Amino acid sequence: MLVGDTTQDVAIRRTFAKDHSNSTQKWTEMVQNLCKNVKGLEETINLQREEVIDMVQTELERTRLKWDWKKQDRQHFEGTNKARAQYHFEGTYEGS
Repeated sequence: MLVGDTTQDVAIRRTFAKDHSNSTQKWTEMVQNLCKNVKGLEETINLQREEVIDMVQTELERTRLKWDWKKQDRQHFEGTNKARAQYHFEGTYEGS
């Protein structure tokens, strides 16, 4: 209590101090909750990122396998066509 304070002044000061304390506590709780939410979002994003990376790697592997099969098929048919052409013009297959 300060010199010259009335009872009302003291009551106002106490109320302000109490409200300020409650306000600080509420802000602290809000910031803590926001930090928890951000951490939760980071974890979710990391999990989703890992899932996307796995999906992309799987799809790339499938595509690579398809390309390998197509390449093998093309090489097989090119070899077969070459052997047919050689037989047609020369009358012999290579290796026979």
